[in-house]
Amino acid sequence: MKIIEMTPRHLTATLSLIREIEYDPTPDTDWLRYRTLDDPTCSPDLLLLAEVEDRVMGLCFGCVRENKGVIKLFGTRPAYRRRGLANRLLDEIEARFAARGIKSILVGALGPNYFEPGIDISDTASVALLMRRGYETDRVSRVDMEVDLHRLALDTRRDIARLSDQGIEIRRASHNDVDAAAQFALETFSEGWRLEALDTKRFSPPPMFIALDQARVVGFAVYDVCGLGRFGPTGTHPDYCHRGIGSTLLRLCLDSIKARGESVAEIRWAGPVDFYARAVDARIHRVFWAFDKKI
Repeated sequence: MKIIEMTPRHLTATLSLIREIEYDPTPDTDWLRYRTLDDPTCSPDLLLLAEVEDRVMGLCFGCVRENKGVIKLFGTRPAYRRRGLANRLLDEIEARFAARGIKSILVGALGPNYFEPGIDISDTASVALLMRRGYETDRVSRVDMEVDLHRLALDTRRDIARLSDQGIEIRRASHNDVDAAAQFALETFSEGWRLEALDTKRFSPPPMFIALDQARVVGFAVYDVCGLGRFGPTGTHPDYCHRGIGSTLLRLCLDSIKARGESVAEIRWAGPVDFYARAVDARIHRVFWAFDKKI
């Protein structure tokens, strides 16, 4: 086994591995490139692959964000587990982080461009491996929720008309709206959400709906930037909450996903679980923990 750095020629083989280890089953090589080689926080020496007889059998992708080393994704082909590949990859990336002067490693997500919010707690082998290696978790759950689009009524015309009577315009964002929506996301929520809002510029039309009070953005909702068919982030200005803006934006996004023939949507890293359960009958279907380690 040898450890190498991923290059463009490895994209297809690496995508095959990702599908085999049961991460998002929908991606293509553009999706993978965007989250690795095209991510400016991922330097090439932190995109590690384990090769056995010239076949990619394991991976460990890292980046540096907020002065932390972040392990975005790691795993090995099922047939090659319990052979030390994952330990070798983690040894190597920890050493490379340490050489940069990094003092803390996170196994989880700092948006944007993340793969998963953390380690799926049903992945017993990965949870146990990290604990053996001295990683700690506060066991705070990050959850993904699933929405059955076939069972859902998504007509928003009445809500859009009601909000219009209150002076609130709801519509799909144009490319010219994205910067304002991203600035709203920064000022009201976080830098990570600003970047994910800006990410909608990669698409045409942008996978974003916005709420406007005259020319001022007071709410936004995004889909597809965390993976096709995945909803989020979304947020409404605190002064405009409890008017149905958030649920209307949510249903518009889900209706756009449904309109292209998809039967299921996923709400990534869902915060207000009760809101999503009531608004669109969403159900928790995956639960993640984040891990960290001082080095």
